[in-house]
Amino acid sequence: MKTAFGLDIAGYSTGKSGFVRADRKDNNSIEITVFRRHAFAEKCGAKTPLDDDIVKNEKELLIACCKKGCLLVDIPIDLQELPCPNNVKFIWELVKRPVDFAFGAMSPLAERIGYPVARFLKLFSSIKDEFEEPLGKQIFETYPAGSLKLLKSQIPNLPFNRYKKQQAEFKNGCWNGGQLAQIAQGLKLTPEISITLNDDELDAIICAITGVVDDEYCLQGNELTNKINSLISNGKPYPAPNGYVLLKKRPEIKINITTKIVKNQKEMLKEVAR
Repeated sequence: MKTAFGLDIAGYSTGKSGFVRADRKDNNSIEITVFRRHAFAEKCGAKTPLDDDIVKNEKELLIACCKKGCLLVDIPIDLQELPCPNNVKFIWELVKRPVDFAFGAMSPLAERIGYPVARFLKLFSSIKDEFEEPLGKQIFETYPAGSLKLLKSQIPNLPFNRYKKQQAEFKNGCWNGGQLAQIAQGLKLTPEISITLNDDELDAIICAITGVVDDEYCLQGNELTNKINSLISNGKPYPAPNGYVLLKKRPEIKINITTKIVKNQKEMLKEVAR
């Protein structure tokens, strides 16, 4: 069995972070567990101390994920010299990494994702004593909307944007709820009972799936670098960020989904370690 965790992390004040576990079974199915009431979804105010139990629980949960499998996060990690890159030729290079520009992602520091970026980079730096160079080994960056763009060639009419702030409901054997439901249907997510998913949970699901499929389903390394440069195509060579991976092909296996509300941190850690 191969296990990965997906995290769509938001700002401290929103309580909207999605957190998911994916297990690829020996029968070649993928079992997805969408967690609710986890440490990453706890709200904090601006005056919350960084040694508060909420922040400590995040670190504890992050370490547990890395010990069990790997964690894929929908947030920039390797900023590639931003906000002061060298040898820039174009205005976009001041605020975006090449991969962000190529796939139409938001600017890591100059837009509203700057808060989650700062949050995760602080958390990431706190575990470096536990793991030697975890980026690209235990922790990876991914971009669900970028993966959906790549999957459009395989799944006709698959949306890759405008699904934020939506909910999808699975009922009577199909998904309902706009573009978010179209994505869930296109990925062939199959709950056994009626459930609802929000956009953050769907992004976390795509993150986790990317972590358990074989390498042939992923865009990373030199192939990712070549793709970035083909999309920018201005004659200047650009490197891919360290630890960056996208899902480029839908796994043709059953993907089962359940949801679980955890009572406390102790129960959450048991769910991660099982």
